[in-house]
Amino acid sequence: MSRLLFEIGTEAIPAGYLAPALEEMRSRAAAGLAALRLEPASVVTRGTPMRLVLEVDGLPDRQPDVERTVHGPRVEAAFRDGQPTRAAEGFARKNGVAVEDLQREETDKGTVVVARVHEAGRPAVEVLSGFLGELTADIPWPKTMRWSADGFLFPRPIRWITALLDDAPLSVTIAGIAGGCATRGHRLIGPGPHEVPAADDLEEVLRENGVILDPADRRAAIERGLRAEAERLGGGLVEDEGLLDEVVFLVEHPRVLSGSFDEAFLAIPREVTVTAMRSHQRYFAAEREDGSLLPNFLVVADGDWKDPSDVIAGNERVLRARLADARFYWDVDLRTGLDGLAAALGSVVWLEGLGSVRDKAERVAHLVDALGAGWRGDAWAAEREPALRAARLAKADLASEMIKDGKEFTGLQGVIGARYGEALGEPAAVTAAIAEQYLPKGADDPLPATFPGTLLALADRLDTLVGVWAAGFVPTGSQDPYALRRAANGVVRILLEQDRSLSLRDIVSRAVAGLPAGAARSALPDEVLAFLRDRIAYFLREEGIPYDVVDAVLVADADDPVDARARARALQAVRGAADLEPLVIGFKRAANILKGVDTAALPDPGSVDWAAAEPAERTLHEAAAGARDAIAKSADPGAVLRELLTLRGPIDGFFDGVMVMADDPAVRDRRLALLAEVRALFDDVCDLSRIVIEG
Repeated sequence: MSRLLFEIGTEAIPAGYLAPALEEMRSRAAAGLAALRLEPASVVTRGTPMRLVLEVDGLPDRQPDVERTVHGPRVEAAFRDGQPTRAAEGFARKNGVAVEDLQREETDKGTVVVARVHEAGRPAVEVLSGFLGELTADIPWPKTMRWSADGFLFPRPIRWITALLDDAPLSVTIAGIAGGCATRGHRLIGPGPHEVPAADDLEEVLRENGVILDPADRRAAIERGLRAEAERLGGGLVEDEGLLDEVVFLVEHPRVLSGSFDEAFLAIPREVTVTAMRSHQRYFAAEREDGSLLPNFLVVADGDWKDPSDVIAGNERVLRARLADARFYWDVDLRTGLDGLAAALGSVVWLEGLGSVRDKAERVAHLVDALGAGWRGDAWAAEREPALRAARLAKADLASEMIKDGKEFTGLQGVIGARYGEALGEPAAVTAAIAEQYLPKGADDPLPATFPGTLLALADRLDTLVGVWAAGFVPTGSQDPYALRRAANGVVRILLEQDRSLSLRDIVSRAVAGLPAGAARSALPDEVLAFLRDRIAYFLREEGIPYDVVDAVLVADADDPVDARARARALQAVRGAADLEPLVIGFKRAANILKGVDTAALPDPGSVDWAAAEPAERTLHEAAAGARDAIAKSADPGAVLRELLTLRGPIDGFFDGVMVMADDPAVRDRRLALLAEVRALFDDVCDLSRIVIEG
C-alpha cells in the first residue's frame, strides 16, 4: 500500500470557491480511484488560497486482475453452418480472444456468443498519471479562465504541480506544467521552491515555510487571535461565522492585527459600521460588555511583520473613507426623512404594468389591513394605524443614499429604514415592523417577532407573488429570478410556525384584485394558489409526513396551511389503524364508481324513502347520518377521522349486499346518491383515494 500526494499550486483563488472545490476534488478522487480498481483506505483534501492538496492513504500498488464477460452477437449471426462469420471474427479480435474460445450464453435476447476476457491489472504509477490530469480538469468552478496555450480552464493560472507516490515523483503534466517533488511556501515568509522528500512530508515542509495547510488549523488560529486581540482592546469579538469561513481561505499564515477609527463614527447605526468593516475589507468588529461597539476593528493579515504599523495605518485609512461615506449618506437621508424618501418611490417603477414601488406599498397596506382585521376583529382598531404607517414606509429606504445604487449597504434594506425611523421619532411598533418585513430571509432565519411585522412580512410577499406572476416571471425548475419560492416559503413558514389559520384563497384573491386594471388574468389566483400548495406540501413532507398522506389532505380546496397540517397529522396518526386499509379500499371503489357521474342530478338522500331500500343501504345511510352529526360537533380532525373509521363495516356491507349499478334507474340513482353522501363526509378532511395501499 502506498501514499499519494498531489498538490496544485496556483495564483490566489477566490475564497468562496475553495471549500466546495476541495469537497468536489475529494469525492471525485475517491469515486475515480474506486472505478480504476485502486480503492484507497482514505482520501483527504486540504488547501489554501494558493494550493489544492489531495492526500490518499492505503492506495494499492497495482490494479487487481479481472475477468470480464463481454456479450456479443446472437449465435445465428456469429456462426453459419458451423463456421464463424465476420461478426464472430471481429468480436473475437476486438476482445483479444480466439474464435474457438467464444462461448454461448442464454439471455433475454436469445442465445449470444460471449468472450471471457482476462484483463491484467496495471501498476498504480501508470494509472495515476492520466487520472490526476483528468481529475484537475473535472473540478467544477463558478468561473474559469483560459490562460495556457492549450486552452486549459482553471479559475487562476497553475504555477506548480507536486505529485509523489510515496517518495517517487509521478509523471504528470497539466496545462504545460510538469509535476515534480517541490512545493512553494508562503510568498513572503518562504517562497521556495522547497523539496518534499516523501508524500507524507508536505505539511511539515509548508509549516516550516510559513503555510498552515489545514483550513481547520487556520480557523482555530484565527479564532484564538481574534478573541485575544478583542480582549486586549477591552471588549469581546462580534461573532461572524460567515466572515470567518471566508477569511480562512484568504490567508495562508494568519496574523490578527487591530486598528482604530474616530469614535464619532459610532453615531451611525451599528449595522452600518459593521457592514462597512466586513463588506470589502473583511474586518471584524469588537464590542463592549454592554453591546456597544468599540472604535476598533480586527483584521486577519497574511504574513508576519516585526512592525506592522504601516499595514495597520493603511487599513485605518481605507476604513476611515468608507465610514465617512456612510456618515454622509446617513446625514443626507435624515434630512430628507422617511416620508420624503417614500414619496420619491413614486417615480421608481416596480414592474412594467404594475406601477411604482409607492403603488406597491399602498397595495401592501391594504393587505395588512385585511389580514389584521381578519385576525384581530374589533381589537384591530387599536393596532391599525402603526401597522399601516409601517406598510407605507417599509420601502422608503430603497430611495435612500445609503441603500440605492448598489452600495455595500444594500443588504441592510429594511434594517436601515427602521434605524431612520428610530432617529426620526417613529413609534416602536412602526420601526419594528419595518425591520422585520424581510424575515425570514432563509430557512434558518427567525420569524417576525411583532404582530405588525408579521402582517407586513406576509402582505409584502403575497403582493410580490401575485404581481411577479402576473408579469409573467413564473418560476421554472432552473430559474426563479424574483425568488418567488423563497417568498412562498416565507408565507407558509410564518403561518405554520406562528400557528395562524388563514384562507390563502381569500387573501390571494384580494391581492390579485388590488393589481392595476388589466394586469391580472382570470387564472392568476388558481395558479398562485397551486404554487403555494406545493410549498405547503414541501413543509409537510419535511416534517416527516408521508407523501400520500400529504396528497390526501391537499385536495383542491385546501388553502389553509395550519388546517392542512392538522389533518395530515391526524391521518398519519391513524395510518396503522386496522380499519383504515379496508376503508381506503372501499372509498376508492366508491370514488371509481362515481367517476363521471353528475351527482347534482342524483336524488337528495334526505328525500329518499329508505324504508323501501335494501337493509345494507339503510345501514350505510344511518351510519353516514350518525357520522355527519358527530362530525358537526367536533373541530378536531383526529376525532373526525376516528368517526369516519366507523363507516368501514357499513361500506363493506353495502358493497357485499347490493349491486350499485342496478338495472332499475331509480334504484341505481338512489345507491349512487348514497355513495356520494358518504364521499362528501370525507371532503373536508382528506381524499382517501390518494392513500397508497401496499400490494
